[in-house]
Amino acid sequence: QFSDSLNLASNCEIQKIKQKLALDLAGYKNNEFSLIFMGSLARREASKTYDRDSILIFANHVEQARREEIAEKCISSFEDLGIPICSGGMSIDSKQAVKSLHEWREFFECARKTPNAKRIIFIEAMRSSILLFGSPDLYEQHQSLVKECVLAGLTTDFLLVESFLNLFLFSKSKTKLVLNQIIKFNYIYEPKLFFESSFTKGMNFLCEKRILKVKDIHWLKGFYVDYMSDRSLVAADCSRSKRDINLAQSLNL
Repeated sequence: QFSDSLNLASNCEIQKIKQKLALDLAGYKNNEFSLIFMGSLARREASKTYDRDSILIFANHVEQARREEIAEKCISSFEDLGIPICSGGMSIDSKQAVKSLHEWREFFECARKTPNAKRIIFIEAMRSSILLFGSPDLYEQHQSLVKECVLAGLTTDFLLVESFLNLFLFSKSKTKLVLNQIIKFNYIYEPKLFFESSFTKGMNFLCEKRILKVKDIHWLKGFYVDYMSDRSLVAADCSRSKRDINLAQSLNL
């Protein structure tokens, strides 16, 4: 029921944005560009203060002046709706999020040759995206490029491996930091898989190393649901007492 309510609330927000863009961008050719939205709203898990995680994909023939004009129009629409800028730079306010299809192809080729955390997180965000306005064809071509990177292994699993290696240090302060990172990755980048592959893989690893016990995993599930309820557009009907439990005290560190 919580997931259904959150999905409905997110869809209402998406339709509101689409209607605004349809008015503001009337007269622009749909085959010139695609405006893509990412983040919690695209995953239908919108937080109360979701930001404008977004990219623009331009057809290769569109001139720079035209690109800047369209980008400004889109930014203006977001501002009118009160959607804040993405602090991480993954929005069309940043040049890195505004490219032609050819330039996006170059970005993905570079990411595959020299992967780093920033590029991987950006690609991961693009996996869960929606077309707000513009060309479905440009969007599909871009998604094909994203898929190629994912199949090549450029996912947040790549980053989690590095985090897991740090656990061999068995430092209490280090373990707390890594646990927080694992929870964050599961929530932000793999929310649909939290109770499936990502959660199981991460938590089983910690259990095998005797860092967590089964009761800790049950608590972490509750922590996740409660955390989601507290920050999303709708509230879950569950006990609020979990939030009063200190995570460090609950884990067998």
